[in-house]
Amino acid sequence: MKYLTLLLAVFVTALAAQAADPIRVFIRAGEKTHAPGAHEHPQFLKEWKPLLESRGAVCEGGLEFPTKQQLAKTDVLILNAKEAGNIEGEQRDNLNAFLKRGGGLVVLHAGAVSRDPDWYKSIIGGSWRHGTTKFLEAPM
Repeated sequence: MKYLTLLLAVFVTALAAQAADPIRVFIRAGEKTHAPGAHEHPQFLKEWKPLLESRGAVCEGGLEFPTKQQLAKTDVLILNAKEAGNIEGEQRDNLNAFLKRGGGLVVLHAGAVSRDPDWYKSIIGGSWRHGTTKFLEAPM
């Protein structure tokens, strides 16, 4: 009987996983800002949207911060744009509401830059600080 109960539990768990809604992702990319091969934000959007969709995600994206309506249909927001942390006014309110309801946030490279690094650090755990933060481009 134990094994039957265990088998049934595994079966129900597998069915629940299949019935779960797909994860909804929004990729906030931005304009290209550097030489070829660097900061390829539009290319990232072009390549990652179908990649995520091929793995079962529902994916939208754009070169601007998502609207309140777009965030309402999003589980995970990916920020991959120059100074993606320059989120102010209504956009900031929308982001705070998104995070408060449990939305996830992934920030890549230059997306960690904001004109308000103290606020942004409280959201993403760290932030580029103009005039203080340094970078290194070299083989690792």
